[in-house]
Amino acid sequence: MRVTVIGINYHPETTGIGPFNKGLCEYLSQNNEVEMISTFSYYPLWKKEPGEEKLLSRTDEINAVSVHRGWHYVPAKATAIKRMVHELTFIGSSVLRALFSKAPDVYIVVAPPLLSGLAIGFIARLKGRPVLFHIQDLQPDAAVWLGMLTQQWLIKTLYWFEALTYSWMDVVSGITPAMVSVLLEKNLTRDKVKLLPNWIPISKDAVLPERRTESGMQVRRTLGIDDYTFLAVYSGNLGSKQGLDVLLDAAQELKKSKVPSSEVTLMICGDGAEKVRLVKEATELGLDNLKFTPLLPYEDYKAILTAIDISLVTQVLGSGKAFFPSKVLSILAAGCPILAVCDEESPLHDSLAEAQAGVTAHPENPKAIVQQLIALAKDRETLTDYSRSGFNWVKRFSPETVLANFEAVLSSMNESDTTNI
Repeated sequence: MRVTVIGINYHPETTGIGPFNKGLCEYLSQNNEVEMISTFSYYPLWKKEPGEEKLLSRTDEINAVSVHRGWHYVPAKATAIKRMVHELTFIGSSVLRALFSKAPDVYIVVAPPLLSGLAIGFIARLKGRPVLFHIQDLQPDAAVWLGMLTQQWLIKTLYWFEALTYSWMDVVSGITPAMVSVLLEKNLTRDKVKLLPNWIPISKDAVLPERRTESGMQVRRTLGIDDYTFLAVYSGNLGSKQGLDVLLDAAQELKKSKVPSSEVTLMICGDGAEKVRLVKEATELGLDNLKFTPLLPYEDYKAILTAIDISLVTQVLGSGKAFFPSKVLSILAAGCPILAVCDEESPLHDSLAEAQAGVTAHPENPKAIVQQLIALAKDRETLTDYSRSGFNWVKRFSPETVLANFEAVLSSMNESDTTNI
């Protein structure tokens, strides 16, 4: 079977959607001929690699996958308008590549962006091939729920394009049960909608990793954190949908409660559109218990996951159904407990409760975050239980389970298309 995957993110990006696209392609390439239509890497720094800024196109052969990269615009600061241009330039370059390439047996389009599904759906119709539209973040729902879109005419226009896109797809998949529910509410038929969750590179027979490894503790010390300080870390993109202001509020609450930074410290590790503002506000507030560091190299990040006490995952109130933080799986696979700042309707809340891998706090209640941190700092045994339980839960997302099911859906689409010829 020949498979063409179209997505804006790919290797060497180590966070976000890129690693999942790479893993999917490489898994499928074991039994199929696979090509990826993507861009030059830019996420999460929103900056291309040196020397790639002006390249129009390039094809890389990576682990039996042909990766066709096309030029796209990457803004230094991702405003709403600039993000639209960013996505449209990717759609333009990917459409050109798909239009003049040999038709595969099956197309996979990874969203966002939403409109890439519409564009590739049109090409697939021209070439008589089926399309699977795989949704990592719901657009335009996420923008509406986050308050990024308020103009009614624009909202209605985007929802019209969304409905048209879905009508052209053979299969529409979401990564969480909540996303599937939202899709069904949009009047898609149940046989058209599939649950295809993200995967994690872990074996079903894996054992719990060692905590507080020497390499992890060394990274921690390099960042200036004492071995005995309770360390809570947010790592990832610093954007609007993460709602990171609540961590500044929590740091303030810790100071008001006279909890010294040597006892509990928060850390925000990463880059993104909100970083400059967050650092400025934290400095003005004199928050010595909140540290900022750039996104760590991948190996250092993997190491420090074993050496932090709890990982912080934050979401803006009411936004949870639109997306699921992909990093949750890798955090739990490292045996690290989670404190999730999310509302009770969020899939993140449900997953953490099911996994028994940590605790939650409401996005508008920084005092609850502080209460959880102080309680857990005094109860290491509970943290150990969360670590073990979360690790055992996350093994259900192994590649041999998740990606095998993904391939089975594609094979069914191909067989159905062949039967209809």
